[in-house]
Amino acid sequence: MMLEHIEGLPSGVALCLSHYPRVERRERKANEETVIGVMLRALLGEAQSFNRSHDATGRPFLPSKPEVSMSLSHAEGCAALLLAPSSLRPGVDVETYRPQLYAVASRYLTEAEWEKGCRLAPQLTELELRTLLWSAKETAFKVFGPSDASLHNFVLETLTPQEQTLCLRYPREETELVVHYELRSDYLFTFGWHGLLTDTCPEH
Repeated sequence: MMLEHIEGLPSGVALCLSHYPRVERRERKANEETVIGVMLRALLGEAQSFNRSHDATGRPFLPSKPEVSMSLSHAEGCAALLLAPSSLRPGVDVETYRPQLYAVASRYLTEAEWEKGCRLAPQLTELELRTLLWSAKETAFKVFGPSDASLHNFVLETLTPQEQTLCLRYPREETELVVHYELRSDYLFTFGWHGLLTDTCPEH
C-alpha cells in the first residue's frame, strides 16, 4: 500500500490517496476498511483506530473527533480521504475511466453542459471529460447531499484546465462550488469544500 499526500491545501484541510493492489470482489470491503484506517491514522497523526459512523444524510463522520469533517471515495486499486474542519462540508471522489459513462450521460449532464465542457477543455479526450464531469458532480453531491439524489442539481459554469478547477452552480442553495481535480493515467480525482473557506468561482 502506498500513501500519497496532496500538497498546497488550506490549513486544516488534508487529502490523502492510497494506492493498493486490486483484490477479488469478496475481499474488497475488508480491504477498503483497512485502507481507510491507515489513511485516518496517517492524516490525524495518531496510532489508534477510529470508529466511523454516518449521519442522517449518509455522510461519514468520526464520533471521537467532532472537530473534523470527512469525505471518502473508492475506485479499483485506489482510495481517497479528505479531512477538513467541522465548519466545512468536504467532498472527494476518485474514478477510473469507465466507458459505461457514455450510456448514462443523461443521468448527470445536459447537452448544453457537455458542449460547454468540450469548448472549455478541448485537450481532454471524451472519456476523460465525461469522467471528470461525473466525478465533479459526485463530489458536489457529497458536499451538499440533495434529498432527491439527482446530479442534475449541479450545473457546470466554468472549467479551467490550466488551474485544474471547475465551478458548479447549485441553485437550490443559491451557491457555487469550486471543484479541484487531477487527471492521472488510469484514474482521476476531484475534491472541494463549502463553508468559511469556500473558494470563489471565477466570473463567467
